[in-house]
Amino acid sequence: MKISKLKICRFRCFGDEEETINFDDLTSLIGNNSSGKTAALQALLKLFSDNSGDRSFQRSDFYLPKDLKPDELG
Repeated sequence: MKISKLKICRFRCFGDEEETINFDDLTSLIGNNSSGKTAALQALLKLFSDNSGDRSFQRSDFYLPKDLKPDELG
């Protein structure tokens, strides 16, 4: 199996707008701090990990806009 792209939306630092990361034969993630490099790798881990604990979601995995407090979620 070869992963060609990853679409992320509302996961960790990725907001409501869908982001697509295309993968080539050799792909590297380069960016500023807090730009989503680790979040993208964590998304792949949620999909493909052998460990079932890595595939489960926690409240902190979901995107939370800066103007919204966690207590305000329904």
